[in-house]
Amino acid sequence: MNQNLPSYKQAAISIAILTIIFTAGMTDGYRCCARRSKQSAEMKRERVMSSIEGADFDQWRQSVGPEYVMLSDIAKEDFREFVIARKLARSGRYEKSIILANKLKIKFDKYFA
Repeated sequence: MNQNLPSYKQAAISIAILTIIFTAGMTDGYRCCARRSKQSAEMKRERVMSSIEGADFDQWRQSVGPEYVMLSDIAKEDFREFVIARKLARSGRYEKSIILANKLKIKFDKYFA
């Protein structure tokens, strides 16, 4: 990441990338639900986001569903660190957020190669 960016922008980009990773499990299920009902798709998205906001790993795993390609690669500790990094960024503690986010991004780099 560009080290010349202000820390709040670095944190925002890092958290945005990780949010995509941690919510990407919605994609297949989302499309499936969307064919059946837009309300079902929205409910799935809300469950995933609610589990992240509530730091509930088990609910998150259930919400993204077994078809999520990265499910086996995301450990409970990864999820916990992601939630903490999001909270740190939201509270303006960007440097700490960036450190945690970058640690997680390294683990998931293989998905972006």
